[in-house]
Amino acid sequence: MSTVFISLGSNIEPRKTYLRQALMLLHRLGRVERIAPLYETLPYGETDQPKFLNSALQMTCLLSPGDLLRELKFIEHRTGRIRRYRWGPREIDLDIIFYGTLIWE
Repeated sequence: MSTVFISLGSNIEPRKTYLRQALMLLHRLGRVERIAPLYETLPYGETDQPKFLNSALQMTCLLSPGDLLRELKFIEHRTGRIRRYRWGPREIDLDIIFYGTLIWE
């Protein structure tokens, strides 16, 4: 079992709803240990867009890094993410921050 940290973000309304939906689906991938409070951030890169609502979580799971990434992309799709352009607005954005002690480029 690996300990992983995942970031969650949304800057398209209803932001909290997208985050909640993603969190419900993330529970199916393993055991969610801790969830950070929500916080608001300015967009990065393309700055002419709404602020992001963000959080992060710690979980344990049995998935490999590649399988976890595929599942996160599936959750983004299922939650309604539309791929617009790089650094653009997002209904939901899920990223692996840490996967155990692995460094993967």
